[in-house]
Amino acid sequence: VDQYDFSGKQLSVLGGNVEYTFKNHHFFGEAAVQSTNSKAFVGGIITAVSKNIDVAFLHRNISKSFYGIYANAFVENWEGRNEIGNYLGVSLASVMNWKVNFYIDKFKNYWLVNQSTSLTNGKECLITAIRFFGKKTFLQFLVKKKKIESLGKNESSDIDNYRLTVTSPL
Repeated sequence: VDQYDFSGKQLSVLGGNVEYTFKNHHFFGEAAVQSTNSKAFVGGIITAVSKNIDVAFLHRNISKSFYGIYANAFVENWEGRNEIGNYLGVSLASVMNWKVNFYIDKFKNYWLVNQSTSLTNGKECLITAIRFFGKKTFLQFLVKKKKIESLGKNESSDIDNYRLTVTSPL
């Protein structure tokens, strides 16, 4: 148990969200403040740069003492708190029957997490390439890399995932 875990019987939250679409650009955001004066903010943009290119950007800043009881937050850690980060995703579609998607997500923690003894930061990158052969047959290759560093301890963990999928009706 850390000093920022919720320990009371009652918790009040005041929050709001906003969405605005202008031409091919969709802006969105959500902010909340709790009775403990803890704050959380998530906001970003999704935009169609061209007919075949979509871009998404999201910024998140969730304080170490913000506690979302039923939160489904866009964060790295399972608790949905104690994080600041940025996400950038790009989708390239319909280029000679290929579709390519990728994202990079950079994050860091304000406070110790998951029984660690130092602050952490990290990044996660993913790229998928899909080649379509008709409407129901395709080949997909996925590469996902994740690196988490413990600040002050010169320790890091690397996770690499690779997947090749072939889908075709019988």
